[in-house]
Amino acid sequence: MSRKIEAIEEMAGVALGNVGESSQPFLKALGSKGLPIPNSKWPYKARVGLTEGTRHFHAVSIVAAKGQNSRKKDDLYHRIATEATLLRTYGNGVYSKRYESGGYLAEVAKNLTLGIGVVRECIQAMRVDLVFGFQDDHQTEDSPFFGEIVEQFLRANTTSPIAPSFRPNLAVRLDMEWDRKSPVTFYQKVFEILGKGSNAIRTWMPYEAEAMQHYYNSRIKTGSLTTPFDLEVRDLKNRRQMIDLGKRLTDKTSIYVLPRIINVHRNALVYGDPLITAPTPGFRKINNGGCL
Repeated sequence: MSRKIEAIEEMAGVALGNVGESSQPFLKALGSKGLPIPNSKWPYKARVGLTEGTRHFHAVSIVAAKGQNSRKKDDLYHRIATEATLLRTYGNGVYSKRYESGGYLAEVAKNLTLGIGVVRECIQAMRVDLVFGFQDDHQTEDSPFFGEIVEQFLRANTTSPIAPSFRPNLAVRLDMEWDRKSPVTFYQKVFEILGKGSNAIRTWMPYEAEAMQHYYNSRIKTGSLTTPFDLEVRDLKNRRQMIDLGKRLTDKTSIYVLPRIINVHRNALVYGDPLITAPTPGFRKINNGGCL
C-alpha cells in the first residue's frame, strides 16, 4: 500500500480495510473529522491498487493542515539548514577566511539524500518564508543574528587577504549599498544587484544556512506558528492562483518566486516532505529557470 494511502488512514484513525470489507467505517471516520469524503468507488480502487488516491490524499491533507501549526515544515527546513551549516568548509590560500561555495550545494543534497534541484527549491522557499514574514520597518535589532551573519559574510569577502580585484561584486556592493535595516531590505538589494537569473548568490549560501538554522530553530522553540507564506499557500486551488501568488510574492520580496517554489513549500507545510506532491487539476510540471 502506498505511503499516501497510509497517511490518509492515519488521519482518519481507521484502516482502509481489505477487498470485500465494508468501506463505511473508513468513510464515516473521514466525515466525522471534517475531512473530504472520496467518491464511493475510491476505497475499492485503492484496495486493489488501481489508484494511490493522489488527489484525495492532497485534499484530505490540506484540510487537516488547516487546524495545525507549521511544525512539519519547520522541522524539514531546520534539518536542511542544519546539514548545510555542518558541511561548510573554508577555502584555501587567500580565501582561507571565507566559506567555500564551489560544490557546496551538491554535497548538502548528497547528505540529505535529496536531488540538488529539490534542495535548491527548498532554500528558495525558505528565503520567501523568512522575508515575507518581516515588515519593511523592522530594524536589525529585531533580528540581530541575521545581521551578524551578513556582517561575517561581508568581512570574509571584502577584506584582506583577498585583493580588491578578486572580491565578489555582490559582497562589495552590499557592503556599500545595503541599509542594514532588515532581512527584507537585504534580499531586495541582493536581487537588485544580481537580477533573477544569476547564480552568484551561492557565495552567500554557506552563511545563509546558519541564519536559516537559527530562524527555524527559534520558530520551533516558540510553537511553529503559521507564517504569512504558509497561510497564502495553504488555500491555493488552481494553477492560476499559484501564478498570481508568485507574482505578488516577487513584488513583495524581490525574490523570483516560480510556481514550483510555492508547490515545494506547500508540500513541506502539509506533508513535511518536499517530494510528496499531489497536483490539483490544472497543475502541470514546469521547468523554468530561476535564481539559485
